[in-house]
Amino acid sequence: MKGKYKQHLLMFCSIAAVAALATQPVIAGSEMDSEDIDDQLTPNWRVLVYLDGDNNLDTVLGGNEVGVVETDLLELEAVGSTENVDVFALVDWFEDPAVLYRILPGDRQAMTGYPFHDEEVNMGDPLILTSFVSHAFEASPTAQYTIIVFWDHGTPYYIAWDDHPTDEEGAEPDVLTHKEVIEALDGYPIDILGADECLVGQTEVAYQYSALADIGYLVASECYTGWRGIAYDRILEEIELDRDITPEELSIAMTEHFTEMMLDTPYKAEMVNSKAAVDLEEMDALAGSIINMTNLMNKDMESYRTAIKSAQASAQILYGTNAVSRVDLGMFIEAIAQNVGDGAVKVACEAVLDAYSTAIIGLGTSKITEGLHTGLGIYLPLTPSHSLEELMLNGSEAEYRTYAFAELGWMDFIEAYWAANGGLETGHS
Repeated sequence: MKGKYKQHLLMFCSIAAVAALATQPVIAGSEMDSEDIDDQLTPNWRVLVYLDGDNNLDTVLGGNEVGVVETDLLELEAVGSTENVDVFALVDWFEDPAVLYRILPGDRQAMTGYPFHDEEVNMGDPLILTSFVSHAFEASPTAQYTIIVFWDHGTPYYIAWDDHPTDEEGAEPDVLTHKEVIEALDGYPIDILGADECLVGQTEVAYQYSALADIGYLVASECYTGWRGIAYDRILEEIELDRDITPEELSIAMTEHFTEMMLDTPYKAEMVNSKAAVDLEEMDALAGSIINMTNLMNKDMESYRTAIKSAQASAQILYGTNAVSRVDLGMFIEAIAQNVGDGAVKVACEAVLDAYSTAIIGLGTSKITEGLHTGLGIYLPLTPSHSLEELMLNGSEAEYRTYAFAELGWMDFIEAYWAANGGLETGHS
């Protein structure tokens, strides 16, 4: 899950060449009012924030008299749209309907031409995400780069949770899954996808986005995210000060700003937190090296079972509990390499670590997580009966098996490991 305190929101980035815009879908009825196009700038960056506060995150924290949603909007307004950046935020509150804002320095402008303006929307519906992105691209058609940040609860299964998807009494909450995000963003190249929330920084999630979406970089946490997550004002300042900043440079800067921010006094449990910048173009090579390693171990899993179990115990991600059934990928592979005697497996582990160091281009940590988080988590329950995490986080083992990385061969490794630990006993979903 995620939280926030002082200042920091969600953002994403996408290369939007003017020629590509002609082929991008536009939601019907998204024509802009004249107020939306007055004084339109020609920025180099387009910043989008999908701010879903329609749940328990729309709260007032402690002695702070300003709600969390409002606090982050004010932080965006600290810089706002300038000659080099256009900033848009689709905001849905717990009690109030949704509004799409163009964020200005010290102010915000409601984009009343947005087709769902001032309506209760379902932020768990991919149609709403597409409508937001479509309208923002239309309102800022010349920007070269796009960054989109999701502000909400997050898991390896979903990236947004809406408690009030409609005005109807008794309507069930809805989630926006990672697969639905890929569907919604089809036709809109994104340079940076940021997740200002918990647990999105997983190997399976990064590989899914790299394989099936047009996204350059992922900035996310493999563990908990506190009330301070992404330093929005610092990011906008970076863009404003350097018109030539690249998506790679901005992704790295996002993790550096996070580390700087965590030097301040923490709020609640936010010190159990990290942020990694992942080059999604490198995920194919990383995934291939992992599967090459696991294929070697699958041939004689009984010989490697103890080494894997020891590595699994030493590489648990910090989340206040070990029941999350995920390990830190870098620490896990390093421990495997140390624990096995087989030279071929050691070489395969080194190949994974080399690919991993290329894929992880930036790492932000707190004093607690420094040295304990290396960038990405990965799913590895001890037995099927320990795999309830996927159920608790709204997914299921059956759903997990459909992820591209699981199908690539990681699920074969998990099952071989389960079998070596006593068989595939009950516990599947």
